[in-house]
Amino acid sequence: MSQTASALLVSKSGKARVVFPFTNVPKGQKINISLIRNPLDPKRLAKSGVRTLKDSVEELEKHPAVKAAIEKLLASGKKFDINKIGQLQQKQIGRATFHEITQRLVIPTHVADIMNQCVEELLSPVFATTSPDGTLPAFDTQHGLHVVAILAKYGLWNNDATKWLEFLFPFFVIANSDPAFADEAAYHRNGKGQKKWKSYEYHKIKVAAVRRARLQDKTVSNQDYILAEKLQTMCEREEAIPMPDNHPHKGKAGTLDRVDPLYLWIERAVALDLEPLTIVEFILQTHKKYWHGEKCDSGMYGLYGNLFVEAHTMGVPMSGSAWDEFLDNFHAVILECFTDLATLRTDATSAHDSWYRKNFPTLAAGKKSVKGADNCELSVVLKIYKKLGGTNLIAAGNTGISFEKDQSSIYDFLDPIDVHDKVDEALNV
Repeated sequence: MSQTASALLVSKSGKARVVFPFTNVPKGQKINISLIRNPLDPKRLAKSGVRTLKDSVEELEKHPAVKAAIEKLLASGKKFDINKIGQLQQKQIGRATFHEITQRLVIPTHVADIMNQCVEELLSPVFATTSPDGTLPAFDTQHGLHVVAILAKYGLWNNDATKWLEFLFPFFVIANSDPAFADEAAYHRNGKGQKKWKSYEYHKIKVAAVRRARLQDKTVSNQDYILAEKLQTMCEREEAIPMPDNHPHKGKAGTLDRVDPLYLWIERAVALDLEPLTIVEFILQTHKKYWHGEKCDSGMYGLYGNLFVEAHTMGVPMSGSAWDEFLDNFHAVILECFTDLATLRTDATSAHDSWYRKNFPTLAAGKKSVKGADNCELSVVLKIYKKLGGTNLIAAGNTGISFEKDQSSIYDFLDPIDVHDKVDEALNV
C-alpha cells in the first residue's frame, strides 16, 4: 500500500481530503511567569543600586575563605610593597615587543574588526614589563596595540606618519625585568584563576545598560545594546526568560539556559536580509504554542531555526490554515515518536552519528562521537512526516538536510519500535 494512500480519506461537505494518521498534537500549558525571578526585570534593576567598595569589602571579609586568608597573612607577618605596582606611563609604541611562545599569534581579522568599529575610549593601555635592552615586553593588549600602530603609521591619529614608531601611547609598566615574569604576567592577565564570561553575562550588561538608562530618562545609542534589550523583551513576552548559571530558577519552565544560540539565529536572519529577530521570534513562539510548560530544550534552536530557514528558502508560506495544519502534523510526529524535544534531539543526534559512521568511515575513524549537525532533527521529523503522507511543500526537503547516501538514510538508524513500528502501523504495512 502506498504511503499517501494509507492515510484516511474522509468526506466533509462533499469533499474528500487526506487525514494525517497521527492526530495527538502537543499543546503548550499556561504557567505563572510572575513566579520566575527575572534578574533583568526593570523593577529589580531599579532597586539594584550601586555598591560601594566599603560595603563590598565588609561583606567579603565575612566569607570563611577570605577570613582564613586574612588570618594566614596576619599570622605570617607578610607585608606588601606598593612600589612594585605598575605605573601608567606614556611610551613610544616602537619599544613594544611580544614573546611569540607565550603570546598568541596576531589575528588579522580581529585587528580589522577593531579598526572597523574603533572607539578610542575602549582602547586599553598596553600592559608590559621592562627589559635590560630598553624594550617593553607586552603581555596584554596585543591586538589593541597593533590597531594603534597601524592607525599611527597612516597618520590617522593626526600624527607624523613618518615617525609612527615614536607615537606615544599609555603603557602600564611593571618594573620587573626577569625574563620569565612577562610570561607569568601574560598567564595571569589571560586566564589564570579567572572566571570566563559566558554568553549570559555579555547579554546581561547590554540589557541592563539600556533599561537602567531608560529608568533615568536617558537613551543608549549603541545598536548592539538596543538589539539585546529587544531580544530580552521578546523572550519575556514569549515567557522564555534567560537565566544565569547560578540562578535558583534555571531549568524551570519559562526559562532559557542559554542565549548564545539566539544570537546565532540573529546573525542568520541578517544574512538572509531579514529583520534581526525574525527567526528568534519564530523559535520562541513555536515552542510556546506546542511545548510551553516544559523546559526549553536546546534542541528547539536547531529544529525551529532550520525549519524557518527551509520554509523561507523554498518560498513556503508560513501563515494560514495550510501552515497551521503542517505545524500540527509536524508536532504530532514528535509527540508520537519521540515524546518531547529532548528525546528528539538525543535520538536524532545518535542516528546521525551512526549514519555518518556507516557512510564516512574514514572521516569518523578514531572519533568517540560525531558532532551532530544542527539540522538532523528537522531532517528526521520531515522524513517521518513525508512517509505518513504529509503533503506540505516543505516535505520535498532540501538536499542539504537529506542525510541520505547510497540507499542509506538517517531514518534507518532511528528506534525500531518507537519510530519504525509506529510508522508502519499507521501505514498499515
